[in-house]
Amino acid sequence: MFCDEFQDTDRLQFDLVTSLVTDDNLFVVGDDDQAIYEWRGAHVANITDELDQTFETLTDEPLEENFRSRQPILNLANEAITKLDHRERHKTLTRIDEPEYDGDTVATVELPDDEDEGDGAAQLRTGVAECGER
Repeated sequence: MFCDEFQDTDRLQFDLVTSLVTDDNLFVVGDDDQAIYEWRGAHVANITDELDQTFETLTDEPLEENFRSRQPILNLANEAITKLDHRERHKTLTRIDEPEYDGDTVATVELPDDEDEGDGAAQLRTGVAECGER
């Protein structure tokens, strides 16, 4: 069985997948750093701890090659990842087949300390995404 975007599964979806498979025929794809649906019940631990506990023989193969973002954006992401102290696993994102382009910087937005953290994160993501599309 193949299940994509596994980082966004909720408990019911996790139980459904695990009830349909054994550890020798399960293939999931997901990125715990891209888990964005906790507000609707997604449980990021499904792709980390829960999978490991349920299927002891599964092999974890990190995919660190990226073809969507340019390396300056990935460098910023890599720097942010290293500052997360609760992580057991670290990864380094690298651009593959990077096209030629002018520039090597990423614009970031500095916010006043009194702004809501959630709003600031959305603004920063927007600023980074816009630089990556040029």
